[in-house]
Amino acid sequence: MKKLAIFILLVCSFSDCFSQAYIPMPSANSTWRYRIYDVDYLVQITDFILFYNGSDTVINSLTYHKVCSRACKQTGPLGFDPPIVTTQASFSDSYFGGIRESGKQVFFILGASERLIFDFNVAVGDSIPAFSGKNKVTGIDSISVGGTFHKRYLTTDSTYFVIEGVGSNRGLLPSLNDGGEDIAFFCFTDTTSDVITYSPDTSKPCTYIYPWGYSENTPIVNTADEIKIAPIPASDVLHISSSQSDLLNVEIYDCVGKKVWNTAFCEKLDVPVSCWSKGLYFLRIDDKENGTIVKKVIIE
Repeated sequence: MKKLAIFILLVCSFSDCFSQAYIPMPSANSTWRYRIYDVDYLVQITDFILFYNGSDTVINSLTYHKVCSRACKQTGPLGFDPPIVTTQASFSDSYFGGIRESGKQVFFILGASERLIFDFNVAVGDSIPAFSGKNKVTGIDSISVGGTFHKRYLTTDSTYFVIEGVGSNRGLLPSLNDGGEDIAFFCFTDTTSDVITYSPDTSKPCTYIYPWGYSENTPIVNTADEIKIAPIPASDVLHISSSQSDLLNVEIYDCVGKKVWNTAFCEKLDVPVSCWSKGLYFLRIDDKENGTIVKKVIIE
C-alpha cells in the first residue's frame, strides 16, 4: 500500500510538470477585426479593428493598455455586402478604452468604471463573466493558435467559448457581438514575436485596415524605380536607397499603425531590424516635391 501511495504521488507530480502553462492576454502588437451590418433604407458596412496602440494610461491608480479602433465605412443598396479586402480607414484612429490583466482576470474600462470581461481562474461549473453571467463553464480543453495550444473554456451557450491569450470567439469584447447578425468577429492577430492568428470562421479573410491616408492606393508620384528596398524579407538590416539627391523623410509603421522608425536621409539609409518583431510593416517616404510612396516591408 505504501508503494502504491508513493507511485500515485510520483504520477501526480509528473503530470503537474506537463500541465499547460497559463497564456496571458497580449499587451501590444495585436488586433481584433470585426464587421458591422447596419440595415435601414440603405446598408452601411463598417469594417473595423480594435488594437493596442503601444501606450498605456493610468485610471484610478491602475495602468491600462490603450485600445484604439480603426474603421472603414461603406454604404450601398439593400443586399449590399462587399467582399472583405485590404482597405484604407475612413478617418483617424480613435481611443476605444483600456485593458488590464491581474491574477488571470481581464478588465476593460471606458470612462471611470471598469468591468470584468474574462476570468481564466474559472473551473467547470463556475459562471463565466465574459458575455453573460448566466453562462457556466461546461468543459475545458485546448485549441491550437499559431501552433501553440491555448486553454479553451466551453460554456452552456454552445456558440460561445473563451480562449486564454486571445479573448473569445466573439472577439476582445464579447458584448460587442451578442450572437446577433449585426456584428461579426473575423479574426485575432498577434505579431509580438511572429504572425499568430485565430479565426472562428477560416473562410473569412483576416485582411488589414491601413491607417487613414496610408493605404496601398495612396497616390504615388515617385516611380517605383526611384526608391529601392532590400532585402525583402529582411532579418538584419533593411537597405533603402533613392536615385534622388534630395533629403527624404522615411517613417516605418508596424501592422497596427505604431510608428517604429522615423528619420531623414539622402540617397542611402540602413535600418537595423534584427531586434524588431517578425511580421508586416509599412514604409512611407515623403518628398515635398515628388509626393509619397508607401511600400510593404516584411521582417523575419
